[in-house]
Amino acid sequence: MKIIVFTILMTMFLCVFTTCNMLDNSIPIHGTVILTRNDIPWDIGFFPMYNYSRGIPPPPISIVAFTEDGERVGGSPVSLRKNNDEYSMGTHQWSFNIPGSMLPGYFNFRVSAWMSDVAFGLAEIMTENFWIQDGTTVVDIGTINYNVIRLYGNLLITINNEQFIGGRSMFLTLLPTGNVNFFPTYSTGIDTDGDWSFNIDQRYLDTFIEFSLDVRKNFDNHNRLWKNLNPYTLTISDNGIEVVFPNFLNGVDF
Repeated sequence: MKIIVFTILMTMFLCVFTTCNMLDNSIPIHGTVILTRNDIPWDIGFFPMYNYSRGIPPPPISIVAFTEDGERVGGSPVSLRKNNDEYSMGTHQWSFNIPGSMLPGYFNFRVSAWMSDVAFGLAEIMTENFWIQDGTTVVDIGTINYNVIRLYGNLLITINNEQFIGGRSMFLTLLPTGNVNFFPTYSTGIDTDGDWSFNIDQRYLDTFIEFSLDVRKNFDNHNRLWKNLNPYTLTISDNGIEVVFPNFLNGVDF
């Protein structure tokens, strides 16, 4: 029974990337892409996949193709060949089918990479347009570089002026510019001495970011304290970008 369920889930998963396009005139397209993180070759050896405990994990790297009009036409996980010399330099192979009726034409690609140590997990970059004549065209996407930076700071927490020791989290909310209805959130733990840090895709700094503090006594969701930490300042340093909350320079006391 488990084997049957696994087979069904895997089939559904592959359909997401291939759009389940069973047209007889589908044509395979293929190419290469070089992935780097902060200009260092990216692979799951350097940046392990995040811990995924529910069902089948997404691929560490995937590519999806779109027409100039934004129509999705196909996609696939990227082949990870650990014993390949090109792989060690960040070069990855990819291939998938698209409807032959759409060739020749221009296509762009969304390259996604799961990074376990980055807020929100998924880093995505859209490429420029590439001309694909037919199935013999090799699409060299070139280098996709993910700029990841470290945000850090110190926020001492006390309750009635006594140091609080227990479960507590700081929540980061991203409010993208433009007409966007979905606001992702991310939480990170704060050490007893107030130190906290996490990595984030640098492009998120171009959005409006909000910080809030959520203190849960004994990890109890029904016994919690909340504080809005905004506004904040960002200062570039050798360790990344320091976040300072001017209204809470001496910490937060509940």
